[in-house]
Amino acid sequence: MPPTFFLSYPLGVEKQMLGFTHLCCTMGRILSLGCGCLDKRSGVIRGFLSSALPVCLLCIAAVTAVLYWRRPDAFNNPQFWAEDGSEFFTDIFRLGARSLVLPMAGYFHIAARLVAWLGSFLPVRYAPHWYEFASWGLLVSIIVYIFSRRFSFGLGVKFLLAIALVATTVDNEVFFNLANWATLTSFFWMLLSISREPESKNQALFDVLILALAGLNTPFVICFWPLFLLRWLTRQTRHSLVLFLLCLAVTVIQIWNMPVRISAGSALPVWNKVYADVLIYRFGFMFLGEQIYQLSLSDPLRIYGLAIISVFYAGLLWQAIRDKNWDALSILGGGILAGALSLYVARQNPGAWLHTGGRHFYIPTVTLVWGLLLSDLRPKYIRWALLGALWVAFLFLTPNNKNQVLPDLHWAGRTAACIGAQPVCKIPINPVWDPPVWFATIR
Repeated sequence: MPPTFFLSYPLGVEKQMLGFTHLCCTMGRILSLGCGCLDKRSGVIRGFLSSALPVCLLCIAAVTAVLYWRRPDAFNNPQFWAEDGSEFFTDIFRLGARSLVLPMAGYFHIAARLVAWLGSFLPVRYAPHWYEFASWGLLVSIIVYIFSRRFSFGLGVKFLLAIALVATTVDNEVFFNLANWATLTSFFWMLLSISREPESKNQALFDVLILALAGLNTPFVICFWPLFLLRWLTRQTRHSLVLFLLCLAVTVIQIWNMPVRISAGSALPVWNKVYADVLIYRFGFMFLGEQIYQLSLSDPLRIYGLAIISVFYAGLLWQAIRDKNWDALSILGGGILAGALSLYVARQNPGAWLHTGGRHFYIPTVTLVWGLLLSDLRPKYIRWALLGALWVAFLFLTPNNKNQVLPDLHWAGRTAACIGAQPVCKIPINPVWDPPVWFATIR
């Protein structure tokens, strides 16, 4: 049966929430063991406390501060966003735990639905709080993974890799909701593809679990399997082969439901100049922010812009191949493949993404920063000049991404007035449309 939601804290719910907290702590301990941050025998942090932990905590604080700058209302007034309410929350009432394996938009969302199911044991008024807290926790988990012993980068590089997750020109839609976990969880796959070989059975098991859990939550697995092929070809280890074979299995599982999104008459995109406009505007947005929209594109400018983008990425990829920098090649390649998949998804109406749809270009934007940080681009001042331009664009040229506040739709008040008084509660949620199209339904 579907789980019971509480409007207030009834007698005994404190024990229930203590158990919920214990479960979250256990999951954190598993993450620490898998990352190589925790010694299972002693139960204490090893090799992490004296060096990486303080920097990691500082980085988490900095990332949280940037998130507050971008979306202060997420901290002050958490609210559902899109599929948070219409799918994940509503399906818990309708199906309970069975919703964990329910595909949406042509693929599985196991991790996001697991979070929604865990939230069903909290009072209903706090469901948006839990979704947003879990989304913040997902970013923290990625940061902890970056700072773990599984990656040999310097602490400064790790700090910048983590900051790049939020210091990006892309809009705020990927943050503070379960609806876009498909984007964020894909970073576990990219990081896993360049992680060091496991030093223990716990770490090997962690790799398998994170590959399965993250892979069954994102459609980008269908274009990320070459990253694990590259890992196996360059390392020739048994563990890399296991990961490659498992990623193929996960990819097949995700592909199984995707034909529902592709009609027979429109499976192949038809190239037109709008695709060039999208590429130029989205690429330019990384370096020029909102100023790029002052550029009026003509056919010669389109050719020139596409040539710049092609030469830019070809140069970075060639540099990585020449230096056998497989980490940079994997990250840059992953970003390009994710961008290509996003353009394919937009084949019906690519013009809609000229000024919006930033979440679809979040992965290419972040991976460009990551690729530059991990590259051996020479002379070094070119790399830092490019990174500086990207960060200047974020700081000063994207004002619409700062201090964004969503309309207050009074979730707590509406649920309190509706539940128990009506057989079906249909509560409007963000984003706001006229007429409203997004609702959370409680039966």
